Amino acid sequence: MTMKRTEQNSTQLRQEAEAELTHAPDTKLMPRPTEKLQHELQVHQIELEMQNEQLRQSEVELEKSRDRYVDFYDFAPVGYLTLNHEGMIDEINLTGAALLKVARNKLPYHRFASFVATEDRDRWHHHFLSVLKHDDSLSCELALQRDNEPRFYAHLDCLRLKKDGKEPVVRIVLTDITERKQAETELRIAATAFESQDGIMVTDAHNVILRVNRAFTGITGYTAEEAVGQTPRLLSSGRHDAAFYAAMWKSLQSAGTWQGEIWNRRKNGDVFPERLTITAVKGGAGEVTHYVGMMHDITERKQREMESQKLLAIVDSTDDAIISKTLDGIIQSWNYGAEQIFGYKSAEVIGKQMLILIPPDRLDEEPEILSRISRGEKVDHFETVRQRKDGRLINISATMSPIFDSHGKVVGISKIARDITERKQVEEQIRALAFYDTLTQLPNRRLLNDRLEQTMAASKRSGRYGALMFLDMDNFKPLNDTHGHDVGDLLLVETAHRLTGCVREMDTVARFGGDEFMVMLGELDVDKAESATQAGIVAEKIRATLAEPYVLKLEHEAKTETETTVEHHCTSSIGVVLFIDHAASTEEIIKWADMAMYQAKEAGGNLIRFYDSTGE
Repeated sequence: MTMKRTEQNSTQLRQEAEAELTHAPDTKLMPRPTEKLQHELQVHQIELEMQNEQLRQSEVELEKSRDRYVDFYDFAPVGYLTLNHEGMIDEINLTGAALLKVARNKLPYHRFASFVATEDRDRWHHHFLSVLKHDDSLSCELALQRDNEPRFYAHLDCLRLKKDGKEPVVRIVLTDITERKQAETELRIAATAFESQDGIMVTDAHNVILRVNRAFTGITGYTAEEAVGQTPRLLSSGRHDAAFYAAMWKSLQSAGTWQGEIWNRRKNGDVFPERLTITAVKGGAGEVTHYVGMMHDITERKQREMESQKLLAIVDSTDDAIISKTLDGIIQSWNYGAEQIFGYKSAEVIGKQMLILIPPDRLDEEPEILSRISRGEKVDHFETVRQRKDGRLINISATMSPIFDSHGKVVGISKIARDITERKQVEEQIRALAFYDTLTQLPNRRLLNDRLEQTMAASKRSGRYGALMFLDMDNFKPLNDTHGHDVGDLLLVETAHRLTGCVREMDTVARFGGDEFMVMLGELDVDKAESATQAGIVAEKIRATLAEPYVLKLEHEAKTETETTVEHHCTSSIGVVLFIDHAASTEEIIKWADMAMYQAKEAGGNLIRFYDSTGE
């Protein structure tokens, strides 16, 4: 068939060539024999030129076709790659290289398994071996990851291709399915959340119920079959007016959500309160496609609140302040306990703003509290500071609850406040006793350990060294033995004062016990030698400061006795250890500083020694 077409084309070309020569201008009327030969040659020449033109056009078409193929191959929406029988990449298109986040020219002879996430590599190995044994296309899904790049999930369609006399290769179509995987995960999460203990109702954009969960049935009594196709008006209690629902829809339209308390009606006719959250679900163009309502039955909570409201009438004798106010913060009731705590008589505050009790730096608390209460929320055990009539500030703990009318509407706020000033003072005293030395008011060993842990953590983040100094007073015992512990205490207090003056505010000076002190320096330098130099400068400053004479004045309790003045010379032995990150425990760091201190003391005192780990 091809030969016949070729002969036809040749005949056609010859006819066209002869026709073209016929139209060429003749130089003579009667050609000679040589001219006939020349005529034939001219025909063949024209015929060859026309064949060459056809060949050139074919080459152009072939080039265009090849370019289209390359574009299709390289810029296809999926990755194409070929692996040899050892799992090495032979070739890959641009899309595949982009998915692997590696330049294409660097991928040949690269093992594909190196891109497979660790947990999937065994599965990939077995899958690849299986592909090499079968003629059919086999598929799998893998997590792929390159170094520290985010991982992605891919679907692989693999097909073995045999080559005559050569090892087979595997052609792979690589499809990114990360979005699908994420969608599947989100669907599983949504399915789990849908069967939560809270009731869930899903409607379309026209408020027609499409789906409810089992908790919805448990709360309302309506089965899914009874609810689907209805609207939420199925649950209407009639307790809320049009303005309530208008505000709800306004919030949904502007913010996409509404949250609050609402009274609804069960299938059996019982009216009940619930905590309801409605969220608008929007499509890609921003249009609302669905609404999702989550409801929580708060009947028990409301019953407790109602009982509390009944009891308010008989608790006027309590020491706690019991106050009611409007949603605008206007005081409506004020019991005896409130008079005792705040110093105002009821006649002085009824009808006035609650702001008269709030210090200027706490004014921002009231709008937030009023907003929460107006939404039906309860504020429990809110600890703050309030101001008495005499101007004194006191600490209070307040619990505020919404007051509802018979229609379930929030109309006011009930507040119970307790004066916790003494408790706060006791807590502060307990904290001081737990973390501070009672004599010097310096941090004690417990607080030092905590700050040492914090400094080590900061060192890990910044890469800077810290230093811990262990100090022992060299000549303290003779002072105690000669003049007594009261004078010794004065020296310890003065020592604490001098130490604090030698360091930065960010550093810690602590009393370790007896006449032993510790100084912790943080954020020195990233270089150990430079950090040692900085620590040495501070240690020398401390040593010199503590070596200055102490003039200690002891005041006697009896006014008739004059005060005793004692001048004492006392030096210190200082051990220093550098630390970084969590290379050692706090116990080890303290022990090493202690060892260095004893080296200074054994060498005669009034010295500084750095801990040397090589000489331990």
